[in-house]
Amino acid sequence: MNVAGTSRDQMDGGDHWSLDVDKLAESVEGKLRILRPFSNNCSIYRVPKRLRELNEKAYTPQVISVGPIHYGKEELKEMEEHKRLYLRGFLELSEVNVKDFIAAIAERETRLRNCYAETIDNLSEEEFVEMVLLDCSLLIMYFLKAFSPVIQNKILTAYSINHG
Repeated sequence: MNVAGTSRDQMDGGDHWSLDVDKLAESVEGKLRILRPFSNNCSIYRVPKRLRELNEKAYTPQVISVGPIHYGKEELKEMEEHKRLYLRGFLELSEVNVKDFIAAIAERETRLRNCYAETIDNLSEEEFVEMVLLDCSLLIMYFLKAFSPVIQNKILTAYSINHG
């Protein structure tokens, strides 16, 4: 079926509106040509303001923050101790020492900062590396505990030995 330049009422004899498909296609293609591509480096974006305004609470951490945007907020600080507990568990499980883990993150600091669409300049190098260290440990351990039967068994065994 050839629809270019035809109107809807020409196509089905129904409603009386017309659409210039060629003109619309040209307009959309023009907008696509000037659209900046997704960055190969940047993959973390702030929730758009208009979307946040629909339900601010849905997009604001209530218990724990991950990443630099809400980092350091007073109402979220008490969970930082839990992050350190997860880091300790990760270090014990992985048999990696904290110095090597910090060095690996520090080597990639610029690349990690560039993952964010906006410039992260509210954190020093030390603060940023420590934030990544704690947040990575939290996320890795959370997923391992939730989805790895091997890790779940180790945790249960350790718990029964210590509390048994």
